[in-house]
Amino acid sequence: MTLGEVVELFETDSHKQANDHLKVGWILISTHVRDYGNLPKRDERTVYCLGWPKEKGKAVFPTQYLGREFPSG
Repeated sequence: MTLGEVVELFETDSHKQANDHLKVGWILISTHVRDYGNLPKRDERTVYCLGWPKEKGKAVFPTQYLGREFPSG
């Protein structure tokens, strides 16, 4: 899949948010590490970049499933 086939992007440093987006049909485009803070208290976090495929129509967000089961498959 190319970026031209993606209609919405979402970036987070929360693995829970990333997994919730994947469950409703988003695809993982990339991951990278981002530095936070300053020395001596520097922190690194993994950042997940996800995309919604154009072929799936309007983007679906996990918050639309509050209190309900995520779709399977």
